[in-house]
Parts: sequence; C-alpha cells; structure tokens
Amino acid sequence: MMPRVSRWIAVGLVGLVLAAWPAAANDAVPAPYGTWMPEDEESMVEIYECGEAMCGRVVWMLEGRDENGEILTDIYNPDPALRSVPVLGLEIMTDIRPTDEDKVWQGRVYNPKDGRTYDFWLTVKSEQQITIQGCGLYNLVCQTHTWNRAES
Repeated sequence: MMPRVSRWIAVGLVGLVLAAWPAAANDAVPAPYGTWMPEDEESMVEIYECGEAMCGRVVWMLEGRDENGEILTDIYNPDPALRSVPVLGLEIMTDIRPTDEDKVWQGRVYNPKDGRTYDFWLTVKSEQQITIQGCGLYNLVCQTHTWNRAES
C-alpha cells in the first residue's frame, strides 16, 4: 500500500506531465518546410529556416516577364529603391513561428501585386497541403488559400 504522501507526489507528477502535454505536442507540429504551389499555380514559394523563425521566397513563376519581355520586378514596393528588385527570389514571408494552436503557424506576408504586408496564419493540413489565411484591415478582411507541396 502506498503511503499518503507518496500518493500525492505521484498525483502531482501526473498533473505536471499532463499540464506540459500541450506544449510538448506543439513542438511536434510538422514544420511547413519545403516548396509549395498556391492554388492559382502561378508561382512556387520555398519555406525555409531563417534565424529563429522561417521565411518564404518566390522560387518559380509561370510568367516571370511582363508584356514587354522585361523581368517582373517589385514595382509596387513602398520603398522606391526596391522597385527594381526581381520578384523571382523575393522573400515574401517572414517571421513564421508556431502558435499555441496545434499545426498552426503565424507570420507576415508581403504581396508584390499590391506592395502591402499582411498578417497570415498557416495551417498544416497534411504532408502535402497547407492553407494560408492572410488578413488585412486590422484582421477584419481575410482570405484563405490552399497550397500544395510542389513535386520535386
């Protein structure tokens, strides 16, 4: 028979393990590293480790040139000095970090089509699919898009 004090210690240890379980489970969230194709299939974005977080850059574009045959550049960038930077290779996702919610990551995404930066949430649906929800206007207007892992 277990002494009363030992029983309380055992109950306390079980409680500590259960309290730490959600944090440990979040550490096991599959990181969305790799190359992904948005549902419009006009580009591919590689998500990679950068410092203490993850970032994403454009690694392929269906149409990499404008109607004059010129390489597409970041013409809507709010910084005029960056408007000549090619979109191909452009880092568009920054500071991607896990949230407290299972399989959900949060970061910032820059849209070279309008020159604006938005908050976004990335949800890992499977090894082959993620969803990206980008929000603007103080998170009042959001759009969700499905991205599929690009074939290697």
